[in-house]
Amino acid sequence: MNSNIFRYGILILLLGCYGIAKPQQGLRLGFNMVPQFSRANFLDSAPDHFRRAYQPGINLGLGVQYGFNQGISFFTGFLFSFKGYTLYNDTNTIKPDIRASIFSFEIPAGFYLRQQLSKNWYAREHIGLAINVNQEDEIMRFRFPADNPYGIQSTLKRKINTLLAIGVELQHELLSGHFFSAGLIYRHGFGIPYSLDVWNTPSFDDPPYFEMAYTGGYIGLNMSFLFDLSALKKQKGELFFK
Repeated sequence: MNSNIFRYGILILLLGCYGIAKPQQGLRLGFNMVPQFSRANFLDSAPDHFRRAYQPGINLGLGVQYGFNQGISFFTGFLFSFKGYTLYNDTNTIKPDIRASIFSFEIPAGFYLRQQLSKNWYAREHIGLAINVNQEDEIMRFRFPADNPYGIQSTLKRKINTLLAIGVELQHELLSGHFFSAGLIYRHGFGIPYSLDVWNTPSFDDPPYFEMAYTGGYIGLNMSFLFDLSALKKQKGELFFK
């Protein structure tokens, strides 16, 4: 008798836990933030005293996810992207580095595959594409300060470019069904949206010293908090959201 009561108790507890646990099916809406690092690329060999470096930036915006089942979901959103590049000239005595910032809009789209690690923790992998829409002028010239013989001319070649996105994340699912996720993401740019001509003379009228390119790709820490819209609806008998 006591054994049956114990079994029924365990069964009721398991059913209760199943009822509390929120699957990822359905629509979720929230915030997405990506502190990231990007840099320019050498198109050919460059002198040893020129060095490129990663420049910090950030993407901020809206995230949207739709879960088909517990393992697969679709993700998109709209991000304001602030990133750029840094180039060093070790022989320049006036200013050894030039830092350029580029503002763009980014629209990611892709799929997440996730595996359960514990009751409320998941590992998930992301693969998809991102459309990047550059908002800078056709030609930008950087020379800081004005009498610096070292300068860069950036020429817009492609206003819209595509990025391949891959990443891995940890996801925590709250009892309410809301999600918090954080992990590494890498976005690789295709083509050359910005060509960079590097000068080591006081005038942009001289032939450029060598050429570089900026593809818009980056590596960053992808963080998002998504609200389960079904959990925000008014439930029968509840007094809030009148």
